[in-house]
Amino acid sequence: MITLVIDASAIPPGIAPDRLSMTRDGSLIEDCDGPPGEASPDPCMQSRDVLPGGDVRMTVLTSHASLWS
Repeated sequence: MITLVIDASAIPPGIAPDRLSMTRDGSLIEDCDGPPGEASPDPCMQSRDVLPGGDVRMTVLTSHASLWS
């Protein structure tokens, strides 16, 4: 599990949290569609949560880490 927090100031006005995306090694991370807690597909976006103050926490399930953006 990899969790990143995106500061609210880095999110363009009017962009909904579910529109935020991440890539690994240049490939878009799709939403998880397997059983809870399982990286399916691998990797996959488990959640995007808006935190107090407008920051967004993005949680990805993956079997390994590499170049993320």
